[in-house]
Amino acid sequence: MSLKLKAYREDRGLTQTQVVDEIYRRAVARGDKPPGLCPAAVSRHENGHKRPSLYYQAWYCDIYRATPEQLGFRAPLPARPHIWRPLACLRRRMRT
Repeated sequence: MSLKLKAYREDRGLTQTQVVDEIYRRAVARGDKPPGLCPAAVSRHENGHKRPSLYYQAWYCDIYRATPEQLGFRAPLPARPHIWRPLACLRRRMRT
């Protein structure tokens, strides 16, 4: 798993403590229970020693204005095959 959290944080000029403070501030402002995150946990997430929960993944995406794919939380979705043509053909056959 290739996390890009550290690069995103450094690009925005934030420290790990500032990331924790921002997640805490936003969670409290939203009325959520204050998260139990510390700078050491952010470091573990950035270095790939611990995968962030979906809760923290959502906060990282919000703070860095990035998608889960951009932050390395999951692989990009593969291109979907075009299935609409066969479906359109079937619909035409059904009408006749």
